[in-house]
Amino acid sequence: ITSTAIPTTPIPTDPLTPMVTATPEDTKLALGQPTWKKTPDFGNSFYIYDDGNTRAKVEGGVLVMTAYSSMGWHGWSLRKASLQNFYLDATIRTRDCSGPDQYGLVFRSPEYTKGYFYGFTCSGNYYLNNFDGNNQFPIVPVSSSPLILAGSYQTNRIGVMAQGGTIKLYANGKLLTQAADTSYTQGSFGFFIAYINTPAFSFEVNEVAYW
Repeated sequence: ITSTAIPTTPIPTDPLTPMVTATPEDTKLALGQPTWKKTPDFGNSFYIYDDGNTRAKVEGGVLVMTAYSSMGWHGWSLRKASLQNFYLDATIRTRDCSGPDQYGLVFRSPEYTKGYFYGFTCSGNYYLNNFDGNNQFPIVPVSSSPLILAGSYQTNRIGVMAQGGTIKLYANGKLLTQAADTSYTQGSFGFFIAYINTPAFSFEVNEVAYW
């Protein structure tokens, strides 16, 4: 998956939808209470902006991101942090979307122009890329999984566990795959969005936590 352009978005200093039900084998249940958790009201937890291509704002207490210009343009909103070894989990609900429209997590971003991008598509695929500030390089190629709910107005939990050079990818609490990469060892985290098929594609972040 490539984009026609990727903006450089600065980071800050520091209606509700049904959640996916946690099951006994769910990773976050095994970890206990999170170190940090945010659920409505999101307030200024993540960078709020509108740069003409991407908009990030809080609506009804939830973080809403919209890609409304420039097909393939990746826009993101980060929270400043220095996460190194962690499990990060977010509950995201898509709005109208189709096919390869993309959304997901940015993590271990050492500066706002670099980091790992772990994405889902509206069609139910997932992937992991390394963005070096100019280009995205695949670490986990685009793959499909029945664990990801495909289509518009679907709620999925997207999770990632990073321990040293090992990166494990999760969907709705269950392991999809793991990969090895040491490009980035710690940094900020947040969310990204890109429309390929659906102008004004949006999603809502209802909850995010890390351990």
